Amino acid sequence: MVCSPRIVFGDDAVEVLENEKPERTIMVTDKSLSKLGYVEEVQKYLKSEIKIFDEVEPEQSIETALKCAKFAREFNPDLVALGDRSVLDVAKITRILLEIDISPGKITPFMDLREPRFKKIAKLIPTSSGTSADF
Repeated sequence: MVCSPRIVFGDDAVEVLENEKPERTIMVTDKSLSKLGYVEEVQKYLKSEIKIFDEVEPEQSIETALKCAKFAREFNPDLVALGDRSVLDVAKITRILLEIDISPGKITPFMDLREPRFKKIAKLIPTSSGTSADF
């Protein structure tokens, strides 16, 4: 997998989202981040229709990833954003499952996502740092 070409960090890093121009965004998160107001903070900078999937548990399950992917497919987003740790793992799987019909258990770091069947329809943006943010 190819790493993102740019990492933005700092107190005002979320403001870079103003440069994104998605029509539809799915925000993948957990109940804690929703309750702490991070969803609203990100929404201020994204001028798009936004749906929120906040059902990611601390130790995410394949069932949660499949549920999120189904939720995302019904909405057809061009941007998937928000979260860290387990949330980013689910967001990454969701991003792939938007385009490829594959069992999440078969997704590996060694998959060539540049194959013709993977078009990068939706962009993935982690909006926090930590484990998995380097997707």
